[in-house]
Amino acid sequence: MNFKCTVFVLCCLVSLTQAKAPWQDKFERAMGKFLDILFEDVKPGLNDEIFRLAALVETMNATLAQTQQKLTKQILDEIEEVKENVNDMQKCTCSKRFWVFHVAVGRYTLNFEQAKQKCIDNGAKIAAPNQLQAAQARGYDQCQAGWLSDGSVRYPITMPRWGCGEGSPGVRSWGKPAKTKTYDVYCFKKPNTQSHNAFERAIDDKDTGGTCFVDRLLEKLSEALAEQQQQQTKQILDKIEEVEEKVDDIRKCTCSERYGVFHLAVGRYTLNFEQAKQICIDNGAVIATVEQLKAAQSFGFDQCSAGWLSDGSVRYPITMPRPGCGGDGPPGIKSWGNPAKTNTYDVYCFKKEKQQQ
Repeated sequence: MNFKCTVFVLCCLVSLTQAKAPWQDKFERAMGKFLDILFEDVKPGLNDEIFRLAALVETMNATLAQTQQKLTKQILDEIEEVKENVNDMQKCTCSKRFWVFHVAVGRYTLNFEQAKQKCIDNGAKIAAPNQLQAAQARGYDQCQAGWLSDGSVRYPITMPRWGCGEGSPGVRSWGKPAKTKTYDVYCFKKPNTQSHNAFERAIDDKDTGGTCFVDRLLEKLSEALAEQQQQQTKQILDKIEEVEEKVDDIRKCTCSERYGVFHLAVGRYTLNFEQAKQICIDNGAVIATVEQLKAAQSFGFDQCSAGWLSDGSVRYPITMPRPGCGGDGPPGIKSWGNPAKTNTYDVYCFKKEKQQQ
């Protein structure tokens, strides 16, 4: 059986895994009747395919459930870790962890000597590279380049974004420029008990550009999680769209590949009864019976075009009623009666497919 057939049968199996409704009993009876009109040598292969697809559906459902559980646990673990860190930071233990803070006077106005003095004025000293590295490892994020004690200019990034450390997290370096050039500065101070409150005021002082960075870090992390969820949602929607496209393809006259009934037309409603029979013969088939069209419809064949059948009636199969095609009524075979055989319509032909090797 071809791929489109496999997708169609898979859809049928998924629908049958739900709680049975009255129409599903009718569907199963129609399926049994359809199997009875197939070649005897086709039945075993089709049954094997159905059982194989049923096992595949079960495996896919189990895999999907495991993936969802794993992803949910991963996100919840990350959120829990963030909450713990944020609670710690909001108590201002951030200063106790690494004692590094950013100081600026305007934007990039301090040469190296002025930077060192600015830290002294704040009761601290200019930070060393390893001190800034330790602060970054604990979550410090600041998108401003500042002097360090070795004459280098760097800044710490924990959440890379456009214009601020694109790439992986870490301490970004601008090298060792001339000490007359101007930047901001990173200071370091581990306060004693007496100076602790003064230090906390210093790192929260907006005039110095210092910050405990908690709110900014939490905001960036929330944005990252939201972006991750959007990407996962897009992947799921893309998969759904892909399946819908395959279903549409199946409905567009791949029917002949599944159950032997197919629609033929020359223009729109141009064939009288005798011409309809002949065009089926020309296509290596015969004009379909009412029973064959019903079996095809029960398997999902949907064609909004009236066509001749072997008993001289004019009908068309509908699985998805819509305005102008079955209206608000139930799915089924819609009939235009038995018109004069000189009238012109399309035609439904039938050809048993050979078992594929």
